[in-house]
Amino acid sequence: MDNQETNTTRISRPFYFGFIGLVGCLVGALLGELFLALTKAKVVERPPRNEMDIVLLIDTSGSMRGNPLAEVKRAMSSVIPLVKPLDKLAIVSFDSDARIEQGLTNDREHLRRCIDKLEANGMTLMSAGL
Repeated sequence: MDNQETNTTRISRPFYFGFIGLVGCLVGALLGELFLALTKAKVVERPPRNEMDIVLLIDTSGSMRGNPLAEVKRAMSSVIPLVKPLDKLAIVSFDSDARIEQGLTNDREHLRRCIDKLEANGMTLMSAGL
């Protein structure tokens, strides 16, 4: 009989601990869901933005001569049509000095002309552009 009792105890202990673990997990999951629901952040509706001011900072130092500056010009020209009509763009170039090539404007054609006129020369003084 002792052997039979021992076999029954061996089977029931893992089952008992498994059952207690299962109940504990379920209680924890239910409490977690409750706390999550209580701490849920409220969604705040933001008004749509009206306009944005964007400054294109372009490196025109001597290291940009040739293909690098041509690629930058192409990239900047492709950005212009993507900007919303109310947004304004400005162009600042830098090499040994910084220059405001074009102040904030929404005249897209004028911005394209300013980008086309950029030339590479001088040293790279990024702090002046910033």
